Amino acid sequence: MFSTPLLQQDYFKAVVTFICLLLMADAKTFEKLDYSMYPARVCSLLNSNFNITLIAMKGIQELDTIVLTSDMSGIKVIGDCEFYMGLVWPNGVIWRITEYSPVYEFTVSFIPYKVFSHVTRSSHLKIYDNPKKARLSTKYSSYKCTKEEILNYVGGSSEEITYKVQVAVTDIQVQITNVWYDQFSSTVCECGVKPWFPIIIIGESSFPSTYWQLFLLILAAVTFMVIGAVATFLTLLKLVRVKRKRRLLRKLCGFRRGKKNDCWQWTNMR
Repeated sequence: MFSTPLLQQDYFKAVVTFICLLLMADAKTFEKLDYSMYPARVCSLLNSNFNITLIAMKGIQELDTIVLTSDMSGIKVIGDCEFYMGLVWPNGVIWRITEYSPVYEFTVSFIPYKVFSHVTRSSHLKIYDNPKKARLSTKYSSYKCTKEEILNYVGGSSEEITYKVQVAVTDIQVQITNVWYDQFSSTVCECGVKPWFPIIIIGESSFPSTYWQLFLLILAAVTFMVIGAVATFLTLLKLVRVKRKRRLLRKLCGFRRGKKNDCWQWTNMR
């Protein structure tokens, strides 16, 4: 069917990608950002270079620093973006972005063990410019901010106000090496002080997150299908053989009408 190994490899990748998309098609995790609110500030990072510095904060204390660059192995940027300054991990640790750009929204996909040692599982980042747009489905989070606080949060006031965001982390877990603090609640996180109003929510990617996991999943499915097909075929074959044997014995019995006992034995043979 395929003339070269390269074509075979491309076909396999296409099939794997298609099946993976089917498996995750119904996972609606984030609401779409309304780009019409800021039409003059839209930009694209698809072909742009960026350098983001993330600082892990516990209160006002700096815990650790991560630098993300556009050429880093395992990072993939998708879509448009808005300027960003604050990051909330599900464990309550805040990552402050010290350098920001006038961009809208973008997604960064982390491949496990490829980007940097702090992230130990496949994860996704999404950045939003206000709490309303960052709202997840009710399964994941709910935001407790008053109307006045939200106005200040998006730049309506110059006052420095701390905002609380309640994030349910039932299905959103990202482990960070050496940055896990019990004194931070797993459900109530301090999102930051103005002007930290853009929030990044991190969500764990769905299974399968790697090609070998997807391969094992497909292999197991195919194996069970083959076993089921073989079992069904053998059962049908046995039924056909029994039916044919009984039909043949009935014909033989018709030629031996005088010997009823023998006929009864033949027609009940298995």
